[in-house]
Amino acid sequence: MATFDLQSPLLRLPREIRDMIYSYVLVSGTIALEGAVTRAPRSRITVGGEVGFCEALYQKYKLTYPLTSRSTWTIPLEDLAIPEASFQLDSSAVHITYQIRPSMHGRRGDSTSTSLLQVCKQIYSEAVEIFYSKNNFSFTGEYRIPTAVIFLRDRPAVSLHLIRSLELPISYVEDHPPSGVAPGRYSGRHVLHRDYGFYAELCGLLSSPKMDLRKLSLTVETDWVNPLLDADGPALRRQENFKWLYSKKNRTPEIVEWVHPLLKINTLEKLSVYWINGLHTRIIGQTIALMAQSMLKIRSSLETNQTRPGQERIELLYRTVHRNHPPSCAVVVFDPSDQSVSGRSCAIYDDGERLIEVEGDDYNFDPRLERPVVQEYLDTCPVCLTCYCEVNVA
Repeated sequence: MATFDLQSPLLRLPREIRDMIYSYVLVSGTIALEGAVTRAPRSRITVGGEVGFCEALYQKYKLTYPLTSRSTWTIPLEDLAIPEASFQLDSSAVHITYQIRPSMHGRRGDSTSTSLLQVCKQIYSEAVEIFYSKNNFSFTGEYRIPTAVIFLRDRPAVSLHLIRSLELPISYVEDHPPSGVAPGRYSGRHVLHRDYGFYAELCGLLSSPKMDLRKLSLTVETDWVNPLLDADGPALRRQENFKWLYSKKNRTPEIVEWVHPLLKINTLEKLSVYWINGLHTRIIGQTIALMAQSMLKIRSSLETNQTRPGQERIELLYRTVHRNHPPSCAVVVFDPSDQSVSGRSCAIYDDGERLIEVEGDDYNFDPRLERPVVQEYLDTCPVCLTCYCEVNVA
């Protein structure tokens, strides 16, 4: 890192002005990180005129920035469906690192120029807090869990402790019910998809004293072995379809297994969960209630009538998008004290980040406003069920 001339125009400015400059350059709202291939196997035989059979991997997961000091991890070839035996590959693994997602369409807000942090030690010490504390670090690529772990591993201790906001998708497979078991009363097994053994370490990092995370945004994708629609999910649109919601029968639903390591985090001020194809309302409600109770910071107020996080009723905003049809929407209220649910039909708008209840009986469906992941589901399935919940420290 170079020594910067103390008489330079930048360092002669008042600190508050310099901070404004740092914020303009370094704060983009979201820093999206993704995986990039650094080394792929090569074929010992010529295939279609190409010596390197896995050249396509370099294009699909393109390394945009030089590797320099970033760490890497490996994934097995079988996960990429590469026929190793047929092409006599010289390796059995693909090496991947993380990188900031390249800018799209040339807009400044799509990427952040971090070169300012490399100018000199003084500017680094002044600007690093703004970069890490004011941005949301988003790991939404195909290898999101190992990408997050390796990125966090590589952060210096001071930088790691400054990270305040993180976005992470979690994909898991839920088995279909066995023969004779009603689908609405069975949660199956929950197996994380492509965590490569990094999930426990990620949860350990996020909950350790090394970090002081304040905001966590989870996108949870349920991949059903045998898709089941409306199995204990909200029957939407017509008021008479809400009869099931008013059950007061006390049942203790199961909790998805992957949530338990996350519960060690206890520094959050805000937790948001966007759940895709979650069919069990009570399981989702109880899971989010448990997360709120364990992960949100304890309120400063010690009044006896103060409700602790996770004990208050939780609102789940549901939106079922049907291909080429207007969406069906509802708000379902889950009470963790007795696992009861109630609900109402409404209009709900997806702004691309969250679901928002809006006035009126309907809302025109505009597919351009939906999340890309919803569109991906609609490309292969006629319907996509989503729900959203947001809980905060009062």
